[in-house]
Amino acid sequence: MKSCEKCGASIEDGVKFCSLCGAPQEEDRMAAEADPGQEMHPAAELQQHGTPPDTQENRKKLESLREQLSSTPYIGAAMVIFSVFMPWISLGRMFDVTIMDISKGLMLAIIFIGAASAYAILKKKNYVLSAAMGHALLIFAVIAFIRYQSLLSEVKKTIFGAMASSAISLDWGGLLFLAGALNLCVVSVFLYMIEQLLLQGGAFTGDVLFRTWKELACAKVKLTSIEVPAWVYSLVIGILLVLLFSQSGMNRMMH
Repeated sequence: MKSCEKCGASIEDGVKFCSLCGAPQEEDRMAAEADPGQEMHPAAELQQHGTPPDTQENRKKLESLREQLSSTPYIGAAMVIFSVFMPWISLGRMFDVTIMDISKGLMLAIIFIGAASAYAILKKKNYVLSAAMGHALLIFAVIAFIRYQSLLSEVKKTIFGAMASSAISLDWGGLLFLAGALNLCVVSVFLYMIEQLLLQGGAFTGDVLFRTWKELACAKVKLTSIEVPAWVYSLVIGILLVLLFSQSGMNRMMH
């Protein structure tokens, strides 16, 4: 005799349905309980769970990649933050210009965005927001480079243009900032892609990476009670950084 799994009524061994409540009885589970020492072969276990071996292998690779990238956002944020204290432009190696020298407001904004992007990745797993912030930093970097080229063009029009323009060069601060911004963007895309592929058990390919980046760029970012596309958010933040730069004394001196 045994008891019904649902109502507890006594029923005969081998009966598939309870005579009192009609509940079906799980024979596979009963067999396993009858012989608890029996171990299932790994291949049979995979087959029982319905997960192909190649899917399991893909998931192992993705989990390994996710672990390797776990500390990368810290590196990207640190590169962005430290870049504001390093020279972006050198004038004859005698006078260096940093973001801190250009504008304190711009310096604080860059530090906040870099730290917030890493926090959104690691703590909130908000890959859309982190990627949008990284793209905003890249937009600012591109416009800053255009302004730098404009400076060189203006200088070349002066009497000592050739000599002066050759003395002006980009320094490590700008390169470090660009590398950190790219790091935050790429890591956001990779980690989001990994999360999606782990659910599907798919393999990593270039097409999947591009689709993931496109999905992040077009996803919605929630601002208080409204939602805007991530690319709009990146553009707005990037323009605000440019406006802070435009209000600085360095920019007025350059133009």
